[in-house]
Amino acid sequence: MKGSTSGAVWLLVALLGLTAGGAALLSLPACLPAGERELEYFWARRYWQAAFDACSAACGAGLLTARFGEEYAPAGRWALTGIGVLGATLFLALSARPLARLLGARLDSRRAVGVLVAAYLGAQLALAAGFGLFEALSDNGSWSAGVWNAVSAFSSLGWRLQGTPSASPVALAVASFIGAAGLPWVLAGFGWSGAARRSLRVVAAYAVFLAGCALLLYLLEWPRGGSAGQSEFALSDAAAPARCARLATITTLASGAGMSSESFAQGALSDASQMVLGLIVLAGGLPGAVGGGIKLPLLLMALAWLTRRDPDPSQSRSALARAAAARLLVCVVALTVVVALGMLGIERLTASRFQAPPTFADAFLDASSCVGGAALSSGLFETITSRNLVSGLQLGLNQYQVGMVWLMLAMLAGRVAPVLVLGRIAPPPPAQALEGSVGARTGMARPTAAQ
Repeated sequence: MKGSTSGAVWLLVALLGLTAGGAALLSLPACLPAGERELEYFWARRYWQAAFDACSAACGAGLLTARFGEEYAPAGRWALTGIGVLGATLFLALSARPLARLLGARLDSRRAVGVLVAAYLGAQLALAAGFGLFEALSDNGSWSAGVWNAVSAFSSLGWRLQGTPSASPVALAVASFIGAAGLPWVLAGFGWSGAARRSLRVVAAYAVFLAGCALLLYLLEWPRGGSAGQSEFALSDAAAPARCARLATITTLASGAGMSSESFAQGALSDASQMVLGLIVLAGGLPGAVGGGIKLPLLLMALAWLTRRDPDPSQSRSALARAAAARLLVCVVALTVVVALGMLGIERLTASRFQAPPTFADAFLDASSCVGGAALSSGLFETITSRNLVSGLQLGLNQYQVGMVWLMLAMLAGRVAPVLVLGRIAPPPPAQALEGSVGARTGMARPTAAQ
């Protein structure tokens, strides 16, 4: 059964428009201040930075070429936040209907989608107000910092303003879980398959999934002989309770907010842990969450439909859920591998011969952030978009542009591909299905455009 690709097309067009408009806005000196020397020698890179950061914000990736809390002025931070919320709203609105039809929720009218979007914006506003009030009541706190951090964590934008009370990893992890658990979906009254009890089971399964991932990372980061002292940032050097708490926070933030509570560069995590973190990012959140990825609950719901003992009505939806989960898994993982290999190739062409080469795990983590919408990085992202890759430094062209274009394409593909797959495999709305069945029985079909 072929579905509709119009949602993916409209999303791509909207993201491109949002990127173009955001680039024009972020390139203004009021948003991204610059000195005379930078304007004279790096004027072209400034516009490339604005375009890349606007695309990253629109796609919810969070990988920025200019530091959010240091290089961007307050006007630039508000602009990035607005671009991110608009991009998240578009993604939620255009992916909700096919996903709902796959999971059995009734979400087939424009009014229902409007209710869902209103629930998302309302929940986001309430959380931002809470974080802002917490900041305002804190010593040397700023309500705007609380709003930025809350929006970034709930809407899976990836960045955070460090050095503020609201930037506490625990507080951000709570906001991340609320957003990833699909609170807007529940507030809109849809739930998962229309059953409150089933909704709670899915949220509990998601929490168990995060706990299992944290346990796996804990085992992978178990101290070994010779590992201590390799890096002052190595997580395996921390005491067991601190390591456990940090890994639980890292896992929750990676899955929901797409946010990093600490640096993963300089050997802080093993290659195996970086691969697991990349897969956590690709898993995504529950329905109603605006993060990307393969939407982990799609796999959970496929299993839930398989275990039901109801008669035939669940069989077709079970088959569709399994097919959608399989296609999303193959599509997103294959895209991530291609992006990772491309990043390694670009790094090989642009890096110095004296520079230590990255591993595939490094590339996979950064590629997962581009495709799944996160800000986790091993440092490879900064390497291939570095300011040092400019003409005049024994280079024939501005080589940072190659890395930026590759990653921008990856972010757009990672945002649009899940909507495309869902739209193609989801069953048609009830009205269209009824019309098709009546036409088949009477031998009359709707006239095509050619007719």
